[in-house]
Parts: sequence; structure tokens; C-alpha cells
Amino acid sequence: MESLTRGHIERKIDDILTEEVLRGALRMFREGLAPTVVNFEETLFGYVVGRIIQYAFDIIMYENERPPTREEYDVISKILERRVLEIKSKIRTITNF
Repeated sequence: MESLTRGHIERKIDDILTEEVLRGALRMFREGLAPTVVNFEETLFGYVVGRIIQYAFDIIMYENERPPTREEYDVISKILERRVLEIKSKIRTITNF
């Protein structure tokens, strides 16, 4: 994966993990899906990871006009693995407010 693409993905993660975005998503879940959500932390984690994966897929499609390769999926997975504790920490801070 090109370093430019990796940089785009890393910046998108930073954008998603802002307090404003996380609070907006949490509000959406609490107000719209509250009766069906048992654990807001886990729901928000799935939402964040889903957005990251979708963005990575979209940026690779846009830049290369093809779906990600197995190697690119592995890079995306490694980025998520490296940042999972940060993602969970930011979510925990928002949901325990």
C-alpha cells in the first residue's frame, strides 16, 4: 500500500476519533437505537471500525480503480490492531461521560 494511502487512512481515523464525531455517533445510537442497544461501548466500537474499513476500501478504490488486494487488507488490519487500544480508550471516555 502506498504511504499516501496509509496516511489518508490514519488521518481518517484521527478525524473519526474526535470528541465531536464520537459524541454525535453516541447520540445517534442513544436517541435512535436505544431500545435495541445493550452495550453502547461495543456498538460504538463496531461503528468506528466499520467506518474505518469502509473509508480504507473507498480510498483504495478511488486511487487505484480496483478493490483492495489481500496485502492491502492486511495493512488495514495492522493499522487497526495498532490503534485498537486508542480507539477503545476514546470511546470509553465518551460513553462514561
